[in-house]
Amino acid sequence: MIRLATIKPLLKEQGSYMATNSRKINMFLNHRQEGQSIIETAFLLTIVLLVIIVFISLGSAYYYRTNLHYMTANVSRILSLSELEDDAGQTQQDINDTISFYETDILFPIHTSDPERFTISWEEEPFDLMYTIYSVQAEYIGLSIPFLDPIDMVVRSFALKVEE
Repeated sequence: MIRLATIKPLLKEQGSYMATNSRKINMFLNHRQEGQSIIETAFLLTIVLLVIIVFISLGSAYYYRTNLHYMTANVSRILSLSELEDDAGQTQQDINDTISFYETDILFPIHTSDPERFTISWEEEPFDLMYTIYSVQAEYIGLSIPFLDPIDMVVRSFALKVEE
């Protein structure tokens, strides 16, 4: 007959042996999970960075479009407020000053001196007998978003001049 006192130490030893093996297995599995989490983090980080780049690019496109809109609105205002037809030189100087402001004095300048990237034009249309409509159009090419072609932005602005 086997005594219980002789089996207890054997069971304890086997149990501790089993416990150390399960600890080793758990450590091995946890180590593999750490490697897996590093890979998952790398994938997630690239996706997050791409989303951030897209948002920054869209924000800068909105910024440039807004500044183009303000520039065309200011040019159309200058044209509509030009009272003297004989003073075309002063009106042209005011327009040039407004355009150069958007090239030098804003945070991210619009490159207005490069004719391949920036063009501005305006038309004067008589409307009725007392009104003149000024239509100003600015086109800016060159804002580039990663993985896409440069964006071509066209902005139009209108102003009304009342003839007396």
